[in-house]
Amino acid sequence: MVDALANVAPIAFGLAMVNPLPVMAVILLLFSPRAGAVVPAFLIGWFAGLLIVGGLLIFVVPAERLVGTARDPSTLASVVRIILGAGLLWLAARKWMTRPKEGETPKLPGWVTSLESASPLSALGIGAAMAGANPKNLVFSVSAAVAIAEWQLANSENAILLAVFAAMGSLGVLIPAIWRAVGGESAAATLQEWRLWLSRNYNVLMGVVFVFFGIMVLGKGLAGLLHGR
Repeated sequence: MVDALANVAPIAFGLAMVNPLPVMAVILLLFSPRAGAVVPAFLIGWFAGLLIVGGLLIFVVPAERLVGTARDPSTLASVVRIILGAGLLWLAARKWMTRPKEGETPKLPGWVTSLESASPLSALGIGAAMAGANPKNLVFSVSAAVAIAEWQLANSENAILLAVFAAMGSLGVLIPAIWRAVGGESAAATLQEWRLWLSRNYNVLMGVVFVFFGIMVLGKGLAGLLHGR
């Protein structure tokens, strides 16, 4: 299980630490009038979204029957990785081409700015949708599910790995909430600066992330195909 965790951890880290949009979302919620209710709801929704998608892929599909093993991945697993890696590289190119010009204000989705007036129920749904239904996050979830399933572990171990992935993948939205709770006004000022910086550099950050993980996932897929020949 340790080897499987070593494969899953970088994917979870990429999802958590270099994903600006949900971080901006949780910072906006932290300064909303109902922060005490909506922030926990958003965090629960995010965590649940990751669990649901991963659980469906691992336990319902189930992925382990399709992906082969870590040492002998199936052709399907390799092809899925190649598609996911190529998709990430395409997203990286798209982010770079659509980046704001110097001095231009970046355009964020309209619902992001509406979060300040969100209810707990809507925050729960937004958190779940961002984690589970966002195509960019789905790439990470599918990659993690393949990385878990190919080790052919017991269901209990798969469940533990999935929970670890979801927990690690939630750190990016959890850390600002914890810091705001313990850091007082100095944390509040810094978080606002973070939000502005993330919004200005959103496209570039996501482009770098997509290139890094795109190459990593694509490389694993190509290696799997070459190994099978």
